[in-house]
Amino acid sequence: MTDHGLLTGPQIAALLGIGDATWRGYVSRGQAPAPDDPDDGRPPNRRTPRWRRATVEQWQATRPGQGRRRSDPPPSG
Repeated sequence: MTDHGLLTGPQIAALLGIGDATWRGYVSRGQAPAPDDPDDGRPPNRRTPRWRRATVEQWQATRPGQGRRRSDPPPSG
């Protein structure tokens, strides 16, 4: 965890059991929740948006089409 209990993208990806690129894709397509700390004070190429764990957990619990996670066993058959 980072300062003030906020998580970075790679930390969220690890928490959710998805790849970092998958999380970045959700963010870029507007499918992830808005960051709790968007880090707007820095140039766009140097920003590190961060989210509260509760924000991410609530989003995960309510989002549609969750699909199969890496931690899930592969489908049989």
